[in-house]
Amino acid sequence: MTPQATFVVPPGATAQVYIIDSKVRVHGMPTAMLLTPPMNQLDTLPPMASWCFLVQSSKGEKILFDLALPRDLASYTPASQKIWSHPAITVERGEDVADVIKENGIDPAEIGSVIWRYVELMVCICAHLVLRTEK
Repeated sequence: MTPQATFVVPPGATAQVYIIDSKVRVHGMPTAMLLTPPMNQLDTLPPMASWCFLVQSSKGEKILFDLALPRDLASYTPASQKIWSHPAITVERGEDVADVIKENGIDPAEIGSVIWRYVELMVCICAHLVLRTEK
């Protein structure tokens, strides 16, 4: 029998996790742009949200996992701009993550680390599709 893995949490260690919705939404993205082979009756992906996660340790240290799309599409690389300018796609511009954080009483300068993971967009899309089919 394989020994079970253990994860030891130091006594008293906790973390708070905040979900930050930048209100950026992507509508009308053709499924074929992200998923192959084609999926029957799913030509277009459902609207996609753009979120970040702020993790604060019990010591007050803050890390931001930035999964959000920037509000300003002009800040993208030319290759990415080409994707977002696809005629079927519309992008609802929301707020900058830094502004959302400030509005909720946190100074962005207090965040010690930012981890950008735009590749996670694919994971979020897949999770959304799975959850949607389980209803």
